[in-house]
Amino acid sequence: MALEGTGGRWWQVAPRNHTAAAVKWAPQAEAQLLTIQQTGQRLGASDNHVYRLIASGELRAVDIAQPGSLRSKTRVRSDDLAAYIDQKTRQAGGAA
Repeated sequence: MALEGTGGRWWQVAPRNHTAAAVKWAPQAEAQLLTIQQTGQRLGASDNHVYRLIASGELRAVDIAQPGSLRSKTRVRSDDLAAYIDQKTRQAGGAA
């Protein structure tokens, strides 16, 4: 089985011939910092949409640029992305 991870979680991915019962979830030890592009890929959204989510306060972000830098380096913590996804996940038969 291979280990893969997104959104602050990791899981074991079973080979194609195994059942879904072979996939196990566990918390990741540390949150990863994701670029805007990585965040957009995980959401299936454009970079501009990710920036709008950050600007509106729906998605938390960190600027890791050096003090006095002329350019920001915006990153999204993987656990903040997971929290955003959990918040937006709809329950069966209900609204978000």
